[in-house]
Amino acid sequence: MQLTDLSTAGHLPKALLIRNRMKLKFYLLLLTGMLCLPKAFADSPLTSTPFYEAYQEEKIVQLAVNAAGVITPKLMKYLSNPKKPIALKLALINALGWDVDGQNNAALFYDYLIARKKQNELANDNAELQICYAYLKAMDDYFEVEEALEYANRARSNSSSYAVHLVASLIEAQQKMDSDWCGVYLASDQVRNNSELHLDFNPGASAIIYNYMERYADYCPKE
Repeated sequence: MQLTDLSTAGHLPKALLIRNRMKLKFYLLLLTGMLCLPKAFADSPLTSTPFYEAYQEEKIVQLAVNAAGVITPKLMKYLSNPKKPIALKLALINALGWDVDGQNNAALFYDYLIARKKQNELANDNAELQICYAYLKAMDDYFEVEEALEYANRARSNSSSYAVHLVASLIEAQQKMDSDWCGVYLASDQVRNNSELHLDFNPGASAIIYNYMERYADYCPKE
């Protein structure tokens, strides 16, 4: 896999144009939401679910909170360590947060994997690396999550982890924000009702996510 280099002069104007179009589309959606819906809808699944708060006593999460939104070598080492709990890996990414102008953590993590010859695992069946990369990429640019969702879908197809599936559902819900608000709700509700998943996520963290996602339930047809 090869990341697209947006730093060259030939690609930068196009990249900025795409980002500006996505921002305009997103802001128009939020404006519609503020005019037609309760105030709580002026947000999104990726930006309004700070589930790291349920893990804030964990040292690695505290390090992420204090990293000013930029992933560090210590955090990347933790993400790439197969012995560390996936829930804490996802919590530290959540704690890094997001920025309306975008971040670069996914690319930094990819470069870290290249240096350790682990990048091919993203294309294979390493669900934990796939969901970590997907979540970093989605939080880096929540206006454009299609590629992140591709990795998230690979991750959940390779895993029975509740944590993996729930975070993948946030990315899916984000992608549906501009067209299908019932789908936004169903993305995480299907995880909640999947009894075959291995429960490896703090109930308090789940509650933070579901408390937000419930706001979209009324957009699904009543049975």
